[in-house]
Amino acid sequence: MPPFSTEPQDWFLSPDEIGSRGLPAFTSNNVVIPYVDAKEYMKDVHDLIRATRVGDYIYLAGLELSLDLRLLGGSEFTEQQKKDSQIGKLLEAAHSRGVYVRILLSGDLATDNEEVCEYLDTLGITCIIDRRQPLAGTPHQKILLILINHDGGSKTLHGFCGGIDLALNRYDESGHPAAEEDRQPTKDAYKGGWHDVHCRLLGPVCCDLEATFLERWNDPHDPSSLDNPPEKIERQCDALAVGGGALHVQVLRTYACRSNPQNRYPFAPFGEFTARNAVLKAINLAREYIYIEDQYFVSNEVADALLLSLALHPELRIIVVVPPEPDNAIAAIYMKPHQGLLIEQILRAAEGRFAIFQLRNPALQDASIYVHSKTVIVDDVWVEIGSMNMNRRSMTHDQEISLSMIDAILTPDGNHCRFARELRLRLWAEHLGLDPSEIAVDPVAGFEQWKERSQLAGVRAKRHFVELDDPFELSTLTTMLSNLPIPFYNKIIDPQGLCRDKKSIPPPPYRPRSF
Repeated sequence: MPPFSTEPQDWFLSPDEIGSRGLPAFTSNNVVIPYVDAKEYMKDVHDLIRATRVGDYIYLAGLELSLDLRLLGGSEFTEQQKKDSQIGKLLEAAHSRGVYVRILLSGDLATDNEEVCEYLDTLGITCIIDRRQPLAGTPHQKILLILINHDGGSKTLHGFCGGIDLALNRYDESGHPAAEEDRQPTKDAYKGGWHDVHCRLLGPVCCDLEATFLERWNDPHDPSSLDNPPEKIERQCDALAVGGGALHVQVLRTYACRSNPQNRYPFAPFGEFTARNAVLKAINLAREYIYIEDQYFVSNEVADALLLSLALHPELRIIVVVPPEPDNAIAAIYMKPHQGLLIEQILRAAEGRFAIFQLRNPALQDASIYVHSKTVIVDDVWVEIGSMNMNRRSMTHDQEISLSMIDAILTPDGNHCRFARELRLRLWAEHLGLDPSEIAVDPVAGFEQWKERSQLAGVRAKRHFVELDDPFELSTLTTMLSNLPIPFYNKIIDPQGLCRDKKSIPPPPYRPRSF
């Protein structure tokens, strides 16, 4: 591929790379509206649910759902409006109007989903707890579809996908204000706020989201078969593929491969790893910069891919944004030293072209802002937003969905895409405390902006722990990892879902290759 190609065929996975599945390789003419943090997303969901009426439908798949989550926040709304915006109340009212509401939640033991589904069932809303995944797996896809019938017979299908669940802790604004009441934090929440990225979609990609939801909904198979499989839902989307936008979008997923034929997903009998493969391909194609926001950043494969791209392209710059550590204490014990080992290796090989940051809230005594975003931007061309984290579990084992996007509208130089550039400038402006117009378009200059502004008081972006003056030593990290029960890590913390005849992803302790 020549440098600066903006053709989707060059960046997206090809049909041969995807393999057989019930979706097109990608769709075009889509509208994509990105959300940086949850305020605008939740308000749009509030407004659309209130607009539904008899004959419309709402399909929701998520890790969890908090029925008392208020979708409206901020000073522009009264306290009564905020109370009335609880998602549980909105779904109950929609159902009472004759809206077809179907909800698919994870069987993850750390959630309250059992109680949520039991309550919704009392209202007549069908809610499924999905435990159809391998040992220690988690259905982690975040899909929301809302069909609106208009007067005159036209219809619009609104799709939402990304990193944000409709759950407590998730609400925040891009300014990450000091007041916590709108964020609705739980007792163990990060006090500095919650950073995430999501998107709203119109066009034929919504049909791909609907197909993904219905594949899971209509599948009663083992393991953990549904005790009472719900009525099957027939696809309604083909006539709704109305776009009018300029975005090419490829739907990417993770489904584990199972050795037992009785337990295979009928829609992915040998698993699906397109979300993993797409991000590795994009890293390989990078020429100017790679920007990553990720909750974990502990993938050995990603580390190898970054090292190779750095070796092949001397001008390449890489910026990564992560939380101080995973929000799960057990996972943090294993993943923090593993992440440190990978980052130390990349730093040493990059010779000043790799930097990693975390976010702090200066309005709250530099309390940590939790980075939950799963977003990658490459060369102001290719963007991925979704639910897949950069760890082995998310890339091969859990049920995930991500979207890669390329804009047909180019920047004035003709070599980059408008959507990718505008999203990058918006994210960097938030983290660096600048207006988007003040962010350098040139990635080398932008890389230097990160390094300079992260040292200033009042700026959210701060260097991550391994770049401090007293970093972990590789020998210390290796010792820590070698003393941990690695089988527990491999089976529970970060399991692998690749087919047995495929090359295994190396577990820790592990050193990336040097180039």
